Amino acid sequence: MRLTQEDCKNTCIAIFFECTHEDLLEPLIQYYKAADEYTYLSLRKEQLKNELKTFKRIMEQGGDSAILSTLQRLCHKSEPVQLEVDWYDDDEIIILDEDFSNDDVYKYNKSLDMYVNVSSKVCVKPDNSSAYEIIFFCYIKFDKVE
Repeated sequence: MRLTQEDCKNTCIAIFFECTHEDLLEPLIQYYKAADEYTYLSLRKEQLKNELKTFKRIMEQGGDSAILSTLQRLCHKSEPVQLEVDWYDDDEIIILDEDFSNDDVYKYNKSLDMYVNVSSKVCVKPDNSSAYEIIFFCYIKFDKVE
């Protein structure tokens, strides 16, 4: 549900959940296995090389129906929380004033009907043999307005 400043001045009830690219990569691969063989092979090849170029390109557009069922499953597992929200003038962007979100910016995705924040970190293996990237996805789905 998309909210506006008129709907919610400060406090809203929402479902907040996080996942990593590892949670979304396999459902995305299975979706493209049936939908688009070229994209499927690109994702599978990059998975073997521990790369995320095609995955990032798809997820920049939201992932849409490819991961919608996975996100709905994660959404149903999460409990609603009370959030304090700061709005920008176009109502497409919100900032949370919560400890767990570190004041991240969330953009509205129409096809998912959720607000999304994407961040990433580069990690180094303990033996310093290589580095890898972890992409974090945070989703907010508004439930009720107070």
